[in-house]
Amino acid sequence: MKNNQLIIAGVFGILFFGCSKTEQPSPEKAARPQQIKLHTMAGMDFARPEVPVYLGDEAVESRGVTTVSPGTNQLQAIINNAANNETIRLLPGTHTEDATLVINHKVKLTGDAGAVLSLGGFIGVLVSGANGAQVTDLDIVNSGGSFLAIGVENSNQFQIKGNAISGFAYSIVLEQANHAKVLNNTIAGTGVGDGVVVINGDYVNVSGNNVSNAFFGIWACDRNGTCINNNVQNSVIGIIACNVPPGSFPLGTGTGGAEMPANNWNISNNYASGNVWGYMVIDGSFENTLSNNATGGNVIDMELVGPTTVLFFPLVTPTSHDNTVNVGGSGMDVIDCGVDNVVHGTTSLAGPCSI
Repeated sequence: MKNNQLIIAGVFGILFFGCSKTEQPSPEKAARPQQIKLHTMAGMDFARPEVPVYLGDEAVESRGVTTVSPGTNQLQAIINNAANNETIRLLPGTHTEDATLVINHKVKLTGDAGAVLSLGGFIGVLVSGANGAQVTDLDIVNSGGSFLAIGVENSNQFQIKGNAISGFAYSIVLEQANHAKVLNNTIAGTGVGDGVVVINGDYVNVSGNNVSNAFFGIWACDRNGTCINNNVQNSVIGIIACNVPPGSFPLGTGTGGAEMPANNWNISNNYASGNVWGYMVIDGSFENTLSNNATGGNVIDMELVGPTTVLFFPLVTPTSHDNTVNVGGSGMDVIDCGVDNVVHGTTSLAGPCSI
């Protein structure tokens, strides 16, 4: 086990919001992380954009493909006037949007090679009430004012794939997005937020992504999700099965938190390297399966966490339980501080529990 306590303490020394234990840590654990920032939208003062009402004919299959030359603040009107199933294809060059770009019905926003979507709204793109919408094959950058690249609410079967997203505190946040797909994106964060956050959504598929420089690379909540073949690197936690607290991401009419911790996720064939924790299961997450995942250069490869008041929030998080880990041939170390978890392929370590 790579138990470098000084590295852990150094990483968390630069983070903001602190939560501390109610009891004094034992000498063995004194150097372990005590002050941790979870950077969310909670308490932030921002004007949530109004979602236009789509007035199109729901029976219209499509008007085909609309091509758009580079320009500034032109895409909202084009989206509003597009029919269901229409493709809006951005031509090479920079397409700048200073305010939040709202997608409110089933369109596909895509781009040719060299098409750059530069976003300036606090939420760069808000997908709201747009079942089956897609955002694909774009280079998505932060022009300076965006906190979240793409927020998705009440939009089942949404797809975001093949994009390069860089410079945002948060890149993708899903709230009520059943059967959504987050596929084959390259995400480079800022080090203070997260790559992909699944707050609520059954059967979400997060696969084939490359995520770097995040707090949480991939944050999995709710049930029946798939997280496979991702490469998560140089983050605090590569992949975390957890529970988003209420109020963390007030995108829409929900609580801003997860309805349940991660349950029945298939987290398999991922590679986590250069993180503090490669994989973590925490905050009541249960009945998840983690199989054939690989690690390289993490401080701690994988930890199944017990009840804690140290990490992330000023409240007691319940223990992880009834999860299954199949180590396979990667030879990773697994710390199991939870309850009724089963680890195959290696002898799990009972501690020291890092948090």
